[in-house]
Amino acid sequence: MSFFGVDLGVGRQLLPSCYTIRNRNVDTYVMVNWRFEGSNDNDHWVTLDHRHYQTGDPLIDANFIEERKLLCKKGGFSTWSIDPSIYHQIGLNGF
Repeated sequence: MSFFGVDLGVGRQLLPSCYTIRNRNVDTYVMVNWRFEGSNDNDHWVTLDHRHYQTGDPLIDANFIEERKLLCKKGGFSTWSIDPSIYHQIGLNGF
């Protein structure tokens, strides 16, 4: 499992509407499962988006297969949107 984080510093907030993942300059390995999360305290995390390759649902898996093809190219990238209604559901003004 891998992890990376961004600390925006005191007094700054971020309300992401999308995110981009870019593959390194190889075509042999690509990330296919992940969660994009946010937290205000490093203890309680909110999943803003997730991808799970091979769910068993043919329609969902077909979309993931296309996403994987984009990421498998050297330097390939893809951008995913975050449903803004998540912020209303969790009552946050930003992370």
